[in-house]
Amino acid sequence: MLEDPHFQAGGLFENVPLDGDTVKLPAFAPKLSETPGGTEWIGPPLGAHNQQIFCEMLGISEREMRALTAEGVI
Repeated sequence: MLEDPHFQAGGLFENVPLDGDTVKLPAFAPKLSETPGGTEWIGPPLGAHNQQIFCEMLGISEREMRALTAEGVI
């Protein structure tokens, strides 16, 4: 779909900036001439909620979380 000329011609994907690069995402449909819409924010960076999820929700200690992070598990 990302390479299909029909999808490209229809504007069904958009390039959104991410950390100095771009990522291709599905675009809003339908595209309206006066209010075409678009993605302004793709969400928080990867790992932004690790503390809340691992420690608060799953009960993993800060020490365990640091160890898992150092090992590349999270």
